[in-house]
Parts: sequence; structure tokens; C-alpha cells
Amino acid sequence: MRFQKFERGAGTVVSLAALTFLAALAGGACEFFKDDITSVVVNQNQGQGNGTPTASPSPGTPTGAITQVRVSTFGEETCPGGGSPATEPNSVRVACVQPLTCSPLLADGSQAPPILHGPAPDSFEVASGSSSGTLLAAPNPFNADLRGDSPGTARVRCSVGGIVGTLDVSVLP
Repeated sequence: MRFQKFERGAGTVVSLAALTFLAALAGGACEFFKDDITSVVVNQNQGQGNGTPTASPSPGTPTGAITQVRVSTFGEETCPGGGSPATEPNSVRVACVQPLTCSPLLADGSQAPPILHGPAPDSFEVASGSSSGTLLAAPNPFNADLRGDSPGTARVRCSVGGIVGTLDVSVLP
């Protein structure tokens, strides 16, 4: 039998067998046998009620939900061979590269924490105008570089948790 350890309180360790025993005493049918569990927080209800241990959500669990996704430019456009970058907002010159970012936001406009959006967006792509621009991957999956391929408009789309954001980027000669 494999035992997985779970942290309890301030560093005390409780084995899976002990948690199963507590669940049996409580008369509940609890499932602890998941490989992705790393910790269980046990609330002793100290100073309240009858002192029966009960499970509680992990402290610091964020509230709220992603309400919008903003796709925007950031940083400097770079051009090979020292070419002149575009000066117009949301634009890139042919053969140049403009960094873009996909930002999942909460209702108050603040950045959503990683626990809400996960390690990568659902998609980050050129949704239309792919002949005008190509999206190049960056080390951070919420960032990408748009390379201007031919004059026109490239609509960049990012989806996080089913919420979609877009940005139209003008590709200039």
C-alpha cells in the first residue's frame, strides 16, 4: 500500500491512512486517492463548536473570475538590419517584430492570478489576416511576437478560460 503524506497545520504530517481513518470515523465517503493532491488543510475549529476536525479550503484561494482578456503591444518593435520601426500605435512594419501580450483580467481590471488562468492561454493566434502577420512563440506563453509579413491588418486573438480578447495590428510597408 502506498502512503502519501499531507501537510497539516504548522508542519505536522498526517499519513493517508490517518486521513482515511478520520473519514471513516466521520461516517463520510471521502476520496483522498488522487495523484495530484499535494496538501490538505485541516481546520481544528479551535475555540469554536465541538472541536470536530473539518476540511476547509486552502487559505489564500483567490476569489473572482476572469472577465476579460486584453491583447496589447508592449516593448519596442525591432527591425532587422536597423530598419525604422513604425511609430503608429498597434502597428508593425513588414519584416519587423512587435512584442504582444495576452492579459487575463478580473472585473476590477487587475491582472488575474495564475491559479485562475493556468500556465498558458487556451489559444494565442492570428485569427484573421494571417498573410499580413505571423505570431512567433516567446518563452512566456502569455507573450508572443508578431512579425509583419505583408501590408494589411492582422487580428490577433487570445482566449483564456473561454474569454476572448483581440487586437487588430496594422502591418505597414
